[in-house]
Amino acid sequence: MRQLRETLPEIAAAQSNSTRFTQLLRHPHDCAQQAELGHQREISALNADTFDIEAQLRIEEAIRQQAVMKNMEHALEYSMEAFGQVTMLYVQVEVNLHPKSESLRYRLSTLESGVGKELEQRLQLNSQLDI
Repeated sequence: MRQLRETLPEIAAAQSNSTRFTQLLRHPHDCAQQAELGHQREISALNADTFDIEAQLRIEEAIRQQAVMKNMEHALEYSMEAFGQVTMLYVQVEVNLHPKSESLRYRLSTLESGVGKELEQRLQLNSQLDI
């Protein structure tokens, strides 16, 4: 609750008023929905005249912007370290009698990417991990 008060004080203040609380929670979704609806209308209007060069340029820019947003979503999903501070957790572990001191995040990502296959085989982890 303290974090909510710090980050979204208006929502925290409206917790006792259910109507206002619901309204505040729906507002971002409604805005996004209206923007998407406006975007769809604009695309429909641009597609009405296929021989208008200006319209084609705007359609091309919209497609380019969609690709940028898709790449941004992908980057946020799979490379979140690039967008903020990452705290690494280093742990002392012993796996099949082999002592290790590694970053847990790094260790999982190397196994996922295939880079750690040799280490995985050496430690006989292939039957113990479901990655």
